[in-house]
Amino acid sequence: MTYSNPTHHWPWHTAIYHNKVHEPFPVYQCGGTLISSHSVLTAAHCVSRFNESMQSNEFLVSLGRLNLDVNESSGQNFTVAEVIIHPDFEYTDLNNDIAILRLSTHATFNNYVQPVCMWPSNKTDLSEIVGRAGMVVGWGQTETGEMSRVLRQASMTVVDSRKCLAAYRAFAKHVILETHFCAGLRNGTSACLGDSGGSMTFEESGVYYIRGILSLAPPKFNLPNTWCGSMEYSHFTDVVHYLSWIEEVTIENPKMNEIDATVSS
Repeated sequence: MTYSNPTHHWPWHTAIYHNKVHEPFPVYQCGGTLISSHSVLTAAHCVSRFNESMQSNEFLVSLGRLNLDVNESSGQNFTVAEVIIHPDFEYTDLNNDIAILRLSTHATFNNYVQPVCMWPSNKTDLSEIVGRAGMVVGWGQTETGEMSRVLRQASMTVVDSRKCLAAYRAFAKHVILETHFCAGLRNGTSACLGDSGGSMTFEESGVYYIRGILSLAPPKFNLPNTWCGSMEYSHFTDVVHYLSWIEEVTIENPKMNEIDATVSS
């Protein structure tokens, strides 16, 4: 994808690694979003095998990071205590593609690590963001077909569901989900493999709110060197439909002993 390189402008963005048996080091897999000192929001397909949750010891979570290959002093690394996948997640059509990783210890907030704000629960209408540009960040595959080692960012515009459906007749099951929305400019800027689980945020008076989680990167159509179509729309889980679930599992879960003030903000 065509991104510009940020500094630490997105302190909530999270790198999620998988611990693999035959790999000497954890392997970067997906993005995520810090929503409290102990909770990372991501896509369910990033933390599951088909419809089965992966084990908590299969993950490493890194915060405050720009470069995947550098041991940065700003970074904070965590093991995972619990994997919480939405109970109605469906791997085949990515319905309810949302999950939470509960960190084993609490993150320390500073200039490099901060939680994002949750979308206001009284602003649920998709029409309020259609035509607006949100910010997407990630270490996903670039236009050269290689994974980016440096965090990149892209501005993507939310489009009407009918417009998205017209562009994706072959992927209608994904497009017509009311819990999803589409975004993109179809101009060479898009999300791709490795960006999944990352957020789409919108800025209001200097404050950023999460509205989307990247669920499905656009497929390529006869494009060499890449898995993704840079001229197509990306699909996002609409977080606003899951605010109650997020609050429930982060506040009422007996393993969590801190009320997540971010969710209720």
